[in-house]
Amino acid sequence: MQQQILPLIFADGLRLDDFIGEQAQNLLVPSLHDWARCQGPATLCLYGAPGSGRTHLLQATAQEAGGQGGRVCYLSLRDARLHPEVLEGLEQSSHVCLDDLEWVLGRADWEWALFALCNRLSASHHALLVACRELPSHACSLRDLGSRLMAGLVFRLPVLAESELRQLVWRLAQRQGLQLSDAIVDHLMAHLPRQAAVIQQSLQVIDRYALLRQRPISLHLVREALKHEPLA
Repeated sequence: MQQQILPLIFADGLRLDDFIGEQAQNLLVPSLHDWARCQGPATLCLYGAPGSGRTHLLQATAQEAGGQGGRVCYLSLRDARLHPEVLEGLEQSSHVCLDDLEWVLGRADWEWALFALCNRLSASHHALLVACRELPSHACSLRDLGSRLMAGLVFRLPVLAESELRQLVWRLAQRQGLQLSDAIVDHLMAHLPRQAAVIQQSLQVIDRYALLRQRPISLHLVREALKHEPLA
């Protein structure tokens, strides 16, 4: 089998406490903090529609676990080039974060590989965090896999409201030291996907573009920056 290239790169600087939403400060974020510290249930499942913050939470939790000294693997299964064999050996990581499960559930080869990984992680006393568009128990053909993925805490994520998304943009910009006008925030909300990782990356692109050209951040510069430095 040809060696597979893992899509392990994610947005730098995302934090769990940046997450906006009704559940954030109740049970959801504290449970993810615990998971990153090897406390509480070893298996967590997040599900929700695009724009609900699944990837933000997985990437932020992965970075926190790594900061705690864990051996962390974050893997998005969205990449069509991946094969089930990519899951082999992941149990050597103390924390495994699998994003975009909906892209592989319902496929027998992937489901059996995921089930085997769950068993290996359990035997190693290592932790698993997964994110899916819908409940895995509804999407899995392999019933035992659905049970394993939902054996711990399960959270449904609602899509961010317009006011919550705006608050997230302001929070990420402020932490990066950027002063954005209302017009710039309106532009970003209208033209970017509702994903914290994409918003974070776009702000980094804007900041870098302004610094290299020694120009203040304006709506014109923002449009120019995102046109000349398209997001990956």
